[in-house]
Amino acid sequence: MFFLGGTYDLLRRYVWLHTAGFLALAMLLWLSRDHSRVLSVGYTLGLGYLVLYLAYVPGGWLRRYNRMGDYSYGLYIYAFPVQQAVMATEPFLGVLGLFLWAGALTLGFAILSWHFLERPILQQKDLYRRWLPGRAGSGEVPNSP
Repeated sequence: MFFLGGTYDLLRRYVWLHTAGFLALAMLLWLSRDHSRVLSVGYTLGLGYLVLYLAYVPGGWLRRYNRMGDYSYGLYIYAFPVQQAVMATEPFLGVLGLFLWAGALTLGFAILSWHFLERPILQQKDLYRRWLPGRAGSGEVPNSP
């Protein structure tokens, strides 16, 4: 998936994000759900396109999500430890239960992280840029002898 994402980025001027392509690919993946080999190849090759389409094309309600805050990094960072904690405390929880519990808890941690850590720190980045004029990226340690 990482390789495909990088490839999509390198070839971005040739990647055509269109609703017809999105719907056709989503339908093909849905129809291949009972054929594991076909689904595996389709999923591997097509999921990146579907995610890129959803990230860049639609407007409306899907874009309103980020008005509340950028929780993506918190979701990324906290998902695995929260899933492991939920599985450790509820070992017989099924896949759907794990998804619901871990998803809700992870989103809660991501919201707290954004509002109390990430956003306040990002708001101070200009202060640090002023503190390091001409030194940013030079590898020089401030106040070093």
